[in-house]
Amino acid sequence: MMRSTDDRTRHRARPYPGALAALCLTVLGLSAPAAAATTTIAGTPLTMILLDTQGGRHQIKWNGTRQVYPNNDLNGDSGISFFFNGTSYGFSGNATGGLVGANQLGISSQSALLGSGTAADPWHVVTTFTTDGTVTITQTVYYVNGDDYATFKWSFASTANYNNVKLLHGVDALPQGQDNGYGAHNVACNGLSISSPQVGPNFFYEFIPVTAPTAYREVLYSTGWTAMRSGTLDNTVNTAWHDAWMGMQWTFNLTTGGYTSILQKLAFGGSACSASSAPPPYLVPTIATAAAASPNPVTTGTTTDLSVLGADDAGEANLTYTWAVTAGPPGTTFSANGSNAAKNSTATFSQAGTYTFQVTVTDQDGFSTTGQVTVDVQQGAASATVVPGSATLDPHGTQAFTATLYDQFGDVVTAQPAFDWAVNGGGAIDAGGLFTAGSNGGGPFTVTATDPGSGVEGTASVTIQNDGPTIALAAAASPNPVTTGTTTDLSVLGADDGGEGFLTYTWAATAGPAAVGFSANGTNAAKNSTATFTQAGTYTLQVTVADEDGLTSTSGVVVTVQQHATSVAVSPASATVDPNATRPFAATLFDQFGNPMASQPAFGWTVSGGGAIDASGLFTAGANGGGPFTVTASDPGSGLQSTASVTIQNDAPGIAGAASASPNPVTSGTTTDLSVLGSDDGGESHLVYTWAVTSGPSGVTFSANGTNAAKSSTATFTQAGTYTFQVSVTDQDGLTVTSSVVVPVDQHATSVAVSPASATVDPNATQAFSATLKDQFGNAMASQPTFGWTVNGGGTVDSSGLFTAGANGGGPFTVTAADSGSGLQATASVTIQNDAPTVAVAAAGSPNPVTTGTTTDLSVLGADDGGESHLTYAWAVTAGPSGVTFGANGSNAAKNSTATFTQAGTYTFQATIADQDGLTVTSTVAVTVDQHATSVTVSPGSATIDPNATQAFA
Repeated sequence: MMRSTDDRTRHRARPYPGALAALCLTVLGLSAPAAAATTTIAGTPLTMILLDTQGGRHQIKWNGTRQVYPNNDLNGDSGISFFFNGTSYGFSGNATGGLVGANQLGISSQSALLGSGTAADPWHVVTTFTTDGTVTITQTVYYVNGDDYATFKWSFASTANYNNVKLLHGVDALPQGQDNGYGAHNVACNGLSISSPQVGPNFFYEFIPVTAPTAYREVLYSTGWTAMRSGTLDNTVNTAWHDAWMGMQWTFNLTTGGYTSILQKLAFGGSACSASSAPPPYLVPTIATAAAASPNPVTTGTTTDLSVLGADDAGEANLTYTWAVTAGPPGTTFSANGSNAAKNSTATFSQAGTYTFQVTVTDQDGFSTTGQVTVDVQQGAASATVVPGSATLDPHGTQAFTATLYDQFGDVVTAQPAFDWAVNGGGAIDAGGLFTAGSNGGGPFTVTATDPGSGVEGTASVTIQNDGPTIALAAAASPNPVTTGTTTDLSVLGADDGGEGFLTYTWAATAGPAAVGFSANGTNAAKNSTATFTQAGTYTLQVTVADEDGLTSTSGVVVTVQQHATSVAVSPASATVDPNATRPFAATLFDQFGNPMASQPAFGWTVSGGGAIDASGLFTAGANGGGPFTVTASDPGSGLQSTASVTIQNDAPGIAGAASASPNPVTSGTTTDLSVLGSDDGGESHLVYTWAVTSGPSGVTFSANGTNAAKSSTATFTQAGTYTFQVSVTDQDGLTVTSSVVVPVDQHATSVAVSPASATVDPNATQAFSATLKDQFGNAMASQPTFGWTVNGGGTVDSSGLFTAGANGGGPFTVTAADSGSGLQATASVTIQNDAPTVAVAAAGSPNPVTTGTTTDLSVLGADDGGESHLTYAWAVTAGPSGVTFGANGSNAAKNSTATFTQAGTYTFQATIADQDGLTVTSTVAVTVDQHATSVTVSPGSATIDPNATQAFA
């Protein structure tokens, strides 16, 4: 397949349709006899033969039944011609119409046939030519097995610079030439007979420029060289048969030491006797993925990542990518370029603008295609400057500052912002950048201009200049010299253009024996300050007067501080000596600073007891321990004195017999006998024994304590527990030793207590009793038993101690709680108190009066501390006719009873309410029973009489 260089249409080269043939390509061969050796390379559909022929010529010839030159004539001219420095070079030979050139190209070297015929390692022959010795031409001819074309490459080396150098590659003795319309030219047959020695029937070959030529050339031999030298050749094509020389010409400049590579392909094949319309037999690379940039637009930073991807018949990996800026500002660089890796390359810009990037994608044969991408690089705020960069002002002076915003390339941003202005001290700055200094000198201060949009800022410095202060009144001290005390009053006065009230005074001792303190310092008030000394000597005091800007002036005064006796110290301050031993003491007189006086006095010595002290301060102890005693040293000159203490040490007593107790433990009772025995260098009889409980319950008493006799003492306890007894054994000097004994005191059941001890309850009521088993101290036992309960009357008591009273009053009765384990018991008393009942609702009758019938319903209600249900009600007629009967009587139910009458009349009914103990209360009601006619009675009701007898009835 072949692709054109202009309309990108694809075509296939047409093979010769006749009998199988072979092609012969003579590649710059050396001079050879008529029967030159050939190398045949199999191809489809033709076979190409590379021949070593004479003079470096090359021809494409038939090597079958038809031949371009009968008898294998190898003398036909074709190849390259070279023109430079006013001289032509070519190959000598017998050309039709004249010589090829005046000077012959010499062959310096020629390789054997190289390669294996593959695309990666094509067949090739390398030949080197020389001219006048200043220019060397290297020609390499490549052929890939099976292709319909060969490739020529020429490189040039020069030792001098030559302009308008011309290279012509062509072929001669051809009848006809045409432009095939694809940017290449072909030569072909015109149907002449085989007897014409210059014709290759039914065959064409085509010059295909890879490196663009200067012109297509077709010249006659008689005029060719003259035209070539003069530069009058043109691009015309003579389509009529003629004996001419056809080919491509390149015109270029050759520089010292440099190389210029020119590539051309030569296609071949059979054809009709007309110009071939086939395009060049190669594939120009294409753009598979269009050129792109990221980011695009570039709004920040100075780079963008370029990318593109080509495609080619030889594989993308064999393509090279070359980037260039075809429009836009200059100065762009690429991280990768002119390589396959450059399909991804980072472009680095030097300024903002709109850039057009063109990438040229080139294959191994030098064919290329291009792609473009346009990138807009926008200005991004990156820095700012402030002008002037620094300024010095007088107080209250002004300075105008201006700011400029720059982009990432250091160029001025086109649209300048309204800056925010700030200053870190020394005055104020307005929105327009006008700085007004304060009243004080200082600086440099930083003026900052900030772009509010980007936050980018620039700075400048400003300094306010101020003059230093002076001394109005020199430094002075009073008193001076200092004869007593530790202080002197200092004074000074400064002057300043900013006012004395703004000055600060700082005092320091620049010479003297020790540090000095100042009551006021580093302030304006310190112009009057009290200096406090720590030792005598001569001091130089310097005051530094500073204004608000730190400018200073100094003044000094010399002060003499004299020693003054103030105190005495005795050494050692305390001492301990054995009886009858000695201890020397020494005294020192100190000044007002606590330093020894230069001249020490003879001290007077006294001691308050424990021994004696001599005039030199030597103390001699007495026989007994004691102290501390006071040793006094006095200075007779100043009247000052000081003291020390001395103690006469005595050894502490020891324990001869450790503390003990019996019984131990205490399992019954409340006491134990304690004993201990001490020893002392002063005699045991002078020891005092003091007992104390250091751990355990409180309340222990001792039969003897704080005496010598207390070495044997009885401890009496008030409660059970574990006791730690410590005895302190003390001698007459108060020195002590201790000994301890632990005594457990166990609980022992001793008594029972019942609560409450006595109680009064109503009949049928209850009373809860509780019992507690107590130890020998009257305290409750930790573990309480289950008591047995009894009562000797009046009711019952259960196993928990709950007493329930009987119905009758009485008592007191005895409640007994017994502990079966210890055999101990205790009692309480209980009394059942009964009160007489009362009338809650008085006696009544209904109906009353009784006007019809023979009955009335009686009712009454009592109340009692034993409960109403235990009351009995007894009705009786205390006045009125006889014969009344009661429906209920003498029972609790009789509180409601029916009275039945036997005759009319007025009745008095009395209800007697009695409790269980027979205590009573009464209530009465009068009931009137009226007569009411209800029947007639004949009497007798029946009679038996004799005949004719009489019987009276009523």
